[in-house]
Amino acid sequence: MTATVNLSYKPQAMKNTEAFLIEILTVEAERLTPLQDLPVPYYGTIPWQERVKGFLPPKEKSLFRRLHPSLQTLMMVLSRLQDAHPTLVDPGREWAILTAPQLEKERDEEHLKVLESPRKVSPSAGLALSATGLNFLVAKTLGIRFYKGETVAHVCASGNHLLNRAKELIQEGAQSVLVVTLNSMASMVRAAYHHRLGIISKRGVIRPFHKDRDGTIMADGLAVALVVSASLVESTGVPPLARIVEGGEVADSYHMYGLDPEGEALQRAIEWALARGSLLPSEVRLVKCHGTGTQQNDAVEARVLKRLFHRSPPLVTALKPYFGHSVVSSALVELAHLLKGIRDRGEVLPIPTTSPHQVDPQCLGLDLVLEKPRPFPGGYLLSLASGFGGFHSAVVLEVLP
Repeated sequence: MTATVNLSYKPQAMKNTEAFLIEILTVEAERLTPLQDLPVPYYGTIPWQERVKGFLPPKEKSLFRRLHPSLQTLMMVLSRLQDAHPTLVDPGREWAILTAPQLEKERDEEHLKVLESPRKVSPSAGLALSATGLNFLVAKTLGIRFYKGETVAHVCASGNHLLNRAKELIQEGAQSVLVVTLNSMASMVRAAYHHRLGIISKRGVIRPFHKDRDGTIMADGLAVALVVSASLVESTGVPPLARIVEGGEVADSYHMYGLDPEGEALQRAIEWALARGSLLPSEVRLVKCHGTGTQQNDAVEARVLKRLFHRSPPLVTALKPYFGHSVVSSALVELAHLLKGIRDRGEVLPIPTTSPHQVDPQCLGLDLVLEKPRPFPGGYLLSLASGFGGFHSAVVLEVLP
């Protein structure tokens, strides 16, 4: 059976080394609510057990039953991806699997079991406790025997970093790349850690670029992105969401938890992405900021964006008010919803918690999308993310018509 190719993005313009983002499936917190058993005022929990009710995978049922509910949810999302794209999620292709797990809650639970009785710990708990467990679980769920596997721990910068790495692996010969991020951090230890840092909103609302912003809210999150080569796009006719143009990652040693006020590392990451993509700043039409709603992050991002894009300011939005800050999953969760709004309605999701008269004077000069959606102007999208330890990542995507 011959696949019918019907693409508005002309196949003859593609190069085999180009990487296309086909889909991002997500699970995110629906509410940012108070939690009595954690030392933070609010958290965005996902009831993982509820999400997998009634689901049993077609394969690996025994393994599924032994897993933590968050990992069961991952298996469910992977099965849905395979059902949605059977021609692309073919185990026989040249695969790469890239993951970024933060499973603090699961680790805490297993540690408590050990303290009570080591015999209570199942060997399958290793999937939550080991850095590469997620890679194995993804491959096992989809029936992939051999693959290039990598795991990163770049905290909040992880999602962007993995998209950039996916493009590199396509250039190296991979046909399909799965990018998986899973954040489950509603643990006593991790919550206390963030609380002591003083970055958590006491009002229970994330307000990026607001003059009275008082912090962020941590949240659970899961995202699975499928990236494929140009040859697969051409042969299957599956329309991509976007083309991954280029990316840049720069880490600095300014401070473990703080940002350089001048944002030099973040600026270098953006400049690197633009230079590698042979793009001028004026060609970027939309920026999705990291936008944590903390005093420091938003001021630094605003300073960098105004320096780089002062001649032709792009639209700027930030989406953590909707889903909370899901750390390793935040970049992909937010990108998924941003691209969905553009694809379905031609609109850019706004920052819902900041109105024009509430913008911090430090952030004036940005073309912020506030309160209501704005039409997407077309062209290139820049996604930003920064994490503890001085990690900064930028990725440029071409949003396809």
